[in-house]
Amino acid sequence: VPQAARNTYANTSPWRDYTVSGAAYSGSFAFQVITAPDGTRSAEITSYTGNSTTIEIPETVVDATDNTTYNVTSIKGEFLDGNSTATTLVISRYVENIEGDFLSGNDTLRTIQVDTNNQYFSATNGVLFSKDQTMLIKYPPAKTGTNYTMPNTTISLSNHAFANVSVLQTLTLSNQLLVISNSAFAGATSIYRITFQTTTPPYLTGFKAFQVTAENGLQLRVPRNSLTTYQNSLYYRYYRSYMPGV
Repeated sequence: VPQAARNTYANTSPWRDYTVSGAAYSGSFAFQVITAPDGTRSAEITSYTGNSTTIEIPETVVDATDNTTYNVTSIKGEFLDGNSTATTLVISRYVENIEGDFLSGNDTLRTIQVDTNNQYFSATNGVLFSKDQTMLIKYPPAKTGTNYTMPNTTISLSNHAFANVSVLQTLTLSNQLLVISNSAFAGATSIYRITFQTTTPPYLTGFKAFQVTAENGLQLRVPRNSLTTYQNSLYYRYYRSYMPGV
């Protein structure tokens, strides 16, 4: 509810029977003020209520209750859940934290851009990475193009990195990849072939990391000389029958 009306809601039936949290607004963005361990206060974007195709995260927001300006340093993972219009997201310079389930409830976004002055994140070809490009954080769910080759700087895939992609069909992983989150491919049923380049299987953080459906006929293509290693590796054993050596 609006921050200024929080107490009114909390003391009025039937709202008093629910947990009521306040949200401030800056244009079409809802935000909350967060406090870092060192006492620094900043803003976290929690949702977007507009209908623009291009969404630019603001650098700063103003809390109307006390006219205080805060840098936007964080974005809730679900802030675009249910949005049906956004195709481009621009992340501003002060953002340093993005939740691990970022955009997992969105199916329209095609490209992500990052302010070049941001010290924590970067984007290449519309895909979100850590600043040093070692972690692939988010491949946009509706990004155009059926094939994607991951940069060889990438050593880890974040939670929901490829979750719910709807266009991508074939993916070639980095030859330096070390870790794949078990939710990295959640709902990514359009992908039917994933090519591994590493002789040592990247570590999977849990079972059933890859989506197998009757429709996608999934193939996990691994180096032929490492086929037995992959097939006998913990968590990869489940996919033995989907592994042609290449």
